[in-house]
Amino acid sequence: MDSDSDAFLTGYKHVAMPDLSESRLHDNSTIYVKSISLDLIPFQERGLEIYDSTALLLASFCNILGLYCASSDIMVGILSVGGVIPSRLRWDADSMLWGDLVDNSRRSLDGSAGAKFTESELKANLVLEKDQSPFTALFGLEGSEDLHIPGDFCRIPVLLFNPSAGLLSFRTSSCLIHPSAADQLLSQILVLSVYAAQNPTSKISSPPPYPVGLASAVECLSTDARASVYGHIRPVAIATDFILPYVQAYSDAPAVCWYPTLSVDPKDKFDPETLSYGDLHVQANKLARYLISRQLKPEDRVAVCMDRNPLFHIVLFGVLRAGGCYVPVCTKKLYFLCSLI
Repeated sequence: MDSDSDAFLTGYKHVAMPDLSESRLHDNSTIYVKSISLDLIPFQERGLEIYDSTALLLASFCNILGLYCASSDIMVGILSVGGVIPSRLRWDADSMLWGDLVDNSRRSLDGSAGAKFTESELKANLVLEKDQSPFTALFGLEGSEDLHIPGDFCRIPVLLFNPSAGLLSFRTSSCLIHPSAADQLLSQILVLSVYAAQNPTSKISSPPPYPVGLASAVECLSTDARASVYGHIRPVAIATDFILPYVQAYSDAPAVCWYPTLSVDPKDKFDPETLSYGDLHVQANKLARYLISRQLKPEDRVAVCMDRNPLFHIVLFGVLRAGGCYVPVCTKKLYFLCSLI
């Protein structure tokens, strides 16, 4: 890397938007746009002009992206007449104030914090695949005739702010984000931006009072309130405990059915390999105890490279129950990953 890109990317790890499409098949994906009206009065009451409001929306957008991606270091592409300007926003939620993040966002918009290299250089420096974008999302001001979204970015989310129409629009692909999730994300940005405008000296770690429909039931609600939202899901200490009622009531019932081969021919019949709830529970506990005996500490990463067969599910549950982080490793990239270690 040259000195400019080296400084810009120091400590950065590529962040991509998670799959929120609610579908495992993406053969018929489409590009769609969701919009929401934006009342600028709360911004104007704080003396914020259009440029400041734009910076506030960018900061709020990056923070929401960070919540979805479990990151506090987000790189977005700022759409401009000359192309896309790389912009990186970082924050320490426990110490940084909203006003500071908005100031950083403002510098990104005027280009003073942007890097002076191309998308291809970013991809090379981050060692990305050809179909990966270095940006988590794009951001721009809508209404300019010269604003153009490059075709290469058709699959990543784009947030557009139209100040004259008081409109906030979200453009994305159905193979990445379901329309209902896009509606929720837009509303979350709206609520957060108003809160940040009214509370510039608040720490980023202090979330706004989201309406129940926009809040994470796990993060923002009490146990009793959470049960009222998700009454069909009982509270558990860890995710793998969701199978415990089935272990107790249906110990011999199949928890996993795995077909080594599949066929579209209805005449073909295949018997799957199965794993019962009881066996999954017992074997996962054995593996968890073994990993702990090998000094596995909470949140230690455990690489797993294997077929998605019944044994894989035992390993997944065992790693999580031991307190570790399961890290899937693709067999096709195994040698490449090993070369980086």
